[in-house]
Amino acid sequence: FAWARATGRKYPLMVTLSVTDRCNFRCEYCKLPDMDRDEMSTADWIRAIDELADAGMMRVSLMGGEPLVRKDIGVLIDHLRARGINIAMNTNGWLVPRKMDEMMKLDLVCVTLDGPPEVHDKQRHRGSQARALSAIELLRSRGKNVVTMTVLTAQGIKTVDYVLERARELGVRSFFQLV
Repeated sequence: FAWARATGRKYPLMVTLSVTDRCNFRCEYCKLPDMDRDEMSTADWIRAIDELADAGMMRVSLMGGEPLVRKDIGVLIDHLRARGINIAMNTNGWLVPRKMDEMMKLDLVCVTLDGPPEVHDKQRHRGSQARALSAIELLRSRGKNVVTMTVLTAQGIKTVDYVLERARELGVRSFFQLV
């Protein structure tokens, strides 16, 4: 980072990789799963990671869709870890309990929390708010650094205080994004 600053050169220090458009949810404000785009293969992602790491990438955020639906997500995480990259992942939390081996290799997990069940579940998937909270508690119990991300919609804008209070109770920070 210091070398980039000193030389004025541009480096891909922090990169977001959208590893899939697929998702186990159909959130009312997200159209990614409907885009039907081709997905890069494991080998393609390994090559891309190597090129970015060689160019100076220090931190990556894995996003989707839902990154945990990729069968090879563990391979990608392992390769990033082997390259010394700091790894964050955005997830809806539903698959976290089944993917704990992969989750434990991450430096940061961002779990989406759009508000109380009547807002979160309506926008995302029935029962998903409870699963998101359980995922946060599970990750925190294992020492993982967790944050929440709230997508602010017209009905969700009124839930900011709720999300902040839940975050305080869970011992995590909250971030908000406009739809």
